[in-house]
Amino acid sequence: MGLLRQDEMVDRKIVQLALLQGGAVRRVELLRAGVTPKMMAHAVESSQIALFPRGVYAVTGTPSWWIDARRRGAELGCISAAVTRGLWVVSKPEKWHVCAPNSRISGPFIRHRSRGRPSVLDVVLQCLRCLPEREAFAVAESSVVLRQLTLAQLRAATLGRNKCQNQRDCCPNQPGVRVNFGNGGPLRT
Repeated sequence: MGLLRQDEMVDRKIVQLALLQGGAVRRVELLRAGVTPKMMAHAVESSQIALFPRGVYAVTGTPSWWIDARRRGAELGCISAAVTRGLWVVSKPEKWHVCAPNSRISGPFIRHRSRGRPSVLDVVLQCLRCLPEREAFAVAESSVVLRQLTLAQLRAATLGRNKCQNQRDCCPNQPGVRVNFGNGGPLRT
């Protein structure tokens, strides 16, 4: 009986890890989290998750375009990553924001260029470049209040040329807003 409960807990852990990644998680990420291949096989056998080519495990209801994007190296980015990391958001995004290492990954999402899983600082900087001012500052403030970043880290990352000032890197939602935490807040051009 105890073994059954342990298997159920492992299955739940795998499902939770997948949900943190938008419903699809790579095998290597599960291995890094301490999930063994035997545990993964049990979760697939119990229909908690499904195995897709190139080592991607996904929960039921995950969009097929996201599974395909995960197979090609995409990660959640910007406001979508902020939501899964517990940062404050004014409103949930209408479209997913995805970090992709190249332009060959496409789908019904807003693409940000990035290699690998973005850090909390990367997520905050993407939000500052991409989102309307009020929403971006909610994410930035929460990263400091929740002690995921320090104000000094934010200042250092936003000072200088083209750090958060180049809107062409991302979404053109707020083309006239530049952010600089070094001198007290947003600047309008």
